[in-house]
Amino acid sequence: MTDLDAQTEAQTGAHTDAHTTRPHGGVPGVASPAAAGPAAALTPAVTSEQDGGGPVLTAARVSLVFWGSAWASAATNPSAAQFTAALTDLVTGPWGTQLNQYHGIGPSTIDQVVTYTNTNPPAVFVESDIKGFVDARISDGTVIAASAAVQRIYAVLLPTGHSSGDTPFVGRHQNYFRPGNIGVYYAWVTNDGTLTGGDSIPKIFSHELAEAVSDPDVTTGPTAITLNNDGDEIGDVCNNIWSTVNGHAEEAYWSQADGRCVIPVSQPLPAVTGNPVLIQSRFGAKGNFELVTGEAGHGLYHAWRNNDNAFLPWSQAIPFGQGLGQQVNGTAMIQSNFGTPGNLEVVANAGGQLQFFWRDSGPAFAWNGPFEIEHGFGVAGDPVLIQGRFGVKGNFELVVPAGNGGLAHFWRNNDNPALPWSGPTRFGQGLGHVAGVAMIQSNYGNPGNLEVVANAGGQLQFFFRDSGPLFIWNGPFEIEHGFGVAGNPVLIQSRFGVKGNFELVVPAATGGLAHFWRNNDNPLMPWSGPTRFGQSLGQVTGVTMIESNFGSPGNLEVICNAGGQLYFFWRDSGPSFTWNGPFPLRATTW
Repeated sequence: MTDLDAQTEAQTGAHTDAHTTRPHGGVPGVASPAAAGPAAALTPAVTSEQDGGGPVLTAARVSLVFWGSAWASAATNPSAAQFTAALTDLVTGPWGTQLNQYHGIGPSTIDQVVTYTNTNPPAVFVESDIKGFVDARISDGTVIAASAAVQRIYAVLLPTGHSSGDTPFVGRHQNYFRPGNIGVYYAWVTNDGTLTGGDSIPKIFSHELAEAVSDPDVTTGPTAITLNNDGDEIGDVCNNIWSTVNGHAEEAYWSQADGRCVIPVSQPLPAVTGNPVLIQSRFGAKGNFELVTGEAGHGLYHAWRNNDNAFLPWSQAIPFGQGLGQQVNGTAMIQSNFGTPGNLEVVANAGGQLQFFWRDSGPAFAWNGPFEIEHGFGVAGDPVLIQGRFGVKGNFELVVPAGNGGLAHFWRNNDNPALPWSGPTRFGQGLGHVAGVAMIQSNYGNPGNLEVVANAGGQLQFFFRDSGPLFIWNGPFEIEHGFGVAGNPVLIQSRFGVKGNFELVVPAATGGLAHFWRNNDNPLMPWSGPTRFGQSLGQVTGVTMIESNFGSPGNLEVICNAGGQLYFFWRDSGPSFTWNGPFPLRATTW
């Protein structure tokens, strides 16, 4: 923007763009929606992107404003409610995932929906009609006031039969300034009377939203994100490339990272068996979530969540271990201190035999294995693996239900270049069959006791092994007598409390999940719970949990297997400590 442009803006409170050869910030209509068709156009050849680091809206809040008496009529179809549902699905779904590359743009939120019927828009309107309407609704309190502290977009949605008299567009985004230099971002969207057409509200809204968050000041100056050296915004080069998603249209936008137009969508992950296992790894700045689980039929798969992207997208499933030729009944995973930032290390129960895999830290990220552990020792249920603090490098500690009852402990000497496994050390045989087990190394003892919770006969049993010199397994000690459980438990030592409480989640025999916790600041170390959640899922057969670095001191993050499908829950760090979910776990693709 030139000095003259800046001067004009300051004087009039309206932004003008003198650098484009056509009006900026709008979307032309579709001459023939049938010809355009969903995703019919090819991705254009974009050879140049200029990104001057200018402002973006990283957390836009949207006020949807339906203008006109037609929106109050029962004959209006699709209705305002249907359009609201479609636009809500758009902004809460994965569509915006690749916007994050532009200075950290995150999900938008629709936090206000207003139907204004006191006046009607002109059948043929001009830009000043829309701007005046928005400004009047801010002044009379109909919509939430613009604020320097909140990135707000006012989206004016028009009934059918209305068109722009001063542009060739069916939608446009603009900005202006109110007294006090408060910026106002707004867009208007016309309506072809459908949810899926080429000039439908959802399709045009997605175009305008992509551009409003990436170029809110509507400029082609040196700080803007522009394409092709002609002032195109990231929606312009993808205009009329759209798809029908969940019953409404969504238009593509330009992803410089991919070199093409993208419409991110959700895809189901494959059906699973046994327990999933989740860690927060050292990949990425925030630390990605890494998930491994048995794939229904045979083998395993790995998926990961990009926690550096505010949309938190999960990858597609990456299969490995298909050579096992049989169903995997349980999995365990850690990130070790082999490699940089650390290899993924997996132990699986496949057909009653322990199998070991590892994935390098890059650049190949190749899965290696299977490598059999203790041939001929039959196991049952889900194993658990940690890298402990015994030894210089830190030994691997593995506990698994034994096929003939009780539990078995193996350990790998990581200070020996041959990396030999030792064991099994048997304990808990009096329990009989054990269905699943969880283990941590706590901050009791030096370097730390091994703490184990097992599901034996539908009852939770606790063991611990001292840190030496005897290395004696102690237990079982019953937890919450009479509360029936199913599947594997999962145990962590959290950052709640001074000492760090034990947090335990397990599938309940009557359905859903149950959370227990042990107050380690109380000398009696009492267990509390259960707190029930996820009952709507019915029977849960496997579960995994971490404490992440989201929230303070950290949210509890849970993934479970219910009916062969994965579901996600999280519990805030306080003060409400509310369990949120279930959310079906789905991959994001584009």
